[in-house]
Amino acid sequence: MPINATVVSIVLRRLITGRRALALAILPLLVGGIALAYFASGERDDPTPAEIYASLAEQFLLPSAVAFVAVVLGASAIGDERDDGTILYLAATPLRRVTLVASSAFAAWIATTLLSLPGLAATLGFALGSEATVRAALWSLLGLAATTLCYAALFGWLALAIRRPVLVGFLYVVLWEGSVAAFAPSARWLSVSAYGRALLHKGLPAGTDAPTVPAAGAVTALLVLIAATVVLVVLAARRFPRVELP
Repeated sequence: MPINATVVSIVLRRLITGRRALALAILPLLVGGIALAYFASGERDDPTPAEIYASLAEQFLLPSAVAFVAVVLGASAIGDERDDGTILYLAATPLRRVTLVASSAFAAWIATTLLSLPGLAATLGFALGSEATVRAALWSLLGLAATTLCYAALFGWLALAIRRPVLVGFLYVVLWEGSVAAFAPSARWLSVSAYGRALLHKGLPAGTDAPTVPAAGAVTALLVLIAATVVLVVLAARRFPRVELP
């Protein structure tokens, strides 16, 4: 997928500076705060630390906190350009439309991942405690990165398809990712975060309860997220010339 470094740096700088970025970073940290409460309580036998981490990360962190961050940043990566009129300058450049869209989505992915990392680290550290392993950390990081990548593409496309992408994105996260797809087994196959949960769960000890994880292997989950990202970027690029410019 073609990426332009200049576009990435411009969009990334706009996304991660200011009070909005600080406010968004708090959302994943709230899940880490819940993990800290478990850690401080000293009750770490039933459920086990791995089950506590799986529950917090797979039911709250990925499908809710991280998703909300991705909604704002993914939609803003292109949506802000349209609202303030700078999309006219992007449209006038010789860069291919797919390059502009892919670069904006890439910047949103980096920003979302960076702002979500402290929350993931806090949840991992406080929930697992001394049972935290390099394996768990690496699979958790891969699950986070793959999920935010697909989210960035999804909400970037949404910003080009409709006029109120953040509102619709929030409704999608609340009603689908954080509700229906988190608890209905048949709906998990159509959920972005479900495949991220499958990757994250791969790093946990065998036998750890996985009520919200689809029956998909780690390789399958990763390939699905990558394929969905490519399709969404292509759809967004096709939509770009038809978007209503200011």
